[in-house]
Amino acid sequence: MQLFHGRFKKLLLTSVFTLVLAAPCLCPGRAEARGAATGEFVPLGSPRRAPDFSLEDLNGKTRSLKDFRGRTVLLHFWASWCEPCREEFPALKGLWRSITGEEKSKSNDLVILAVAEDSAERVAPFVSEHGVEFPVLLDQYGGVMRDYGVSVIPVSVVIDGDGMIRAVFVGPRDYSSDEAREFFKGISSR
Repeated sequence: MQLFHGRFKKLLLTSVFTLVLAAPCLCPGRAEARGAATGEFVPLGSPRRAPDFSLEDLNGKTRSLKDFRGRTVLLHFWASWCEPCREEFPALKGLWRSITGEEKSKSNDLVILAVAEDSAERVAPFVSEHGVEFPVLLDQYGGVMRDYGVSVIPVSVVIDGDGMIRAVFVGPRDYSSDEAREFFKGISSR
């Protein structure tokens, strides 16, 4: 019995030690990603320049971040095999519709770019089944994810019209909430 207790204690201590050392690596921008654990929509204290990229969408069209200069971009990293990613897609779709639909006559400031760490063969059925209307880009080998320091998914990066990262959200969010809509309206109006 003492042998089992000793092994369990060693395993537990090793796990805790590993998590403490790895915790700073779990967030893009390391400690700068605020609101990560709470699910809040909190902007970064000091914005930084977003790396430009070019990726193909599901139709084979190349899209670049610079194509959306002047607009707020929600760069959402996800994968079709990630259950929390799949669960939050309806709310993400609802946010896009509420911001772009309600205010289409006033402005169309918010762009959602869903960056999938997947192949087109895996992503296309999910997108079709869920009626996703915003661009879905393919980052099958994770190059853009690495450029943004993303090591877990889902992660959302909010980029303002000047190409500056204003917020990073690690983990699933309730994009259908009033708080989310107000956050994105506030970022878009800057």
